[in-house]
Amino acid sequence: MEIFTAWTFFKLILVPFAILVLYVFIFNQHSEPIKITIMETAMAPMITGAILASTYGLKPKLSSMMVGFGIPISFLTLAIWYFILLFL
Repeated sequence: MEIFTAWTFFKLILVPFAILVLYVFIFNQHSEPIKITIMETAMAPMITGAILASTYGLKPKLSSMMVGFGIPISFLTLAIWYFILLFL
């Protein structure tokens, strides 16, 4: 479970925050493609990747858990990122 928690924090919060800081605050870019990129990086894990991992026996339980928990959690984090980007 700790692998999933670290992955969730990294994928849904840390990476979009790093892109936000890099492009909006350092490069001073406020365009629509930058906002779309931040929203895309904050989205849930790929279902196709989990299906392939399960098919080939690459930690199927972990990949299913990442999708099963990642999608509902991303509903909350995407809403938060949306409101952050709305005010930039």
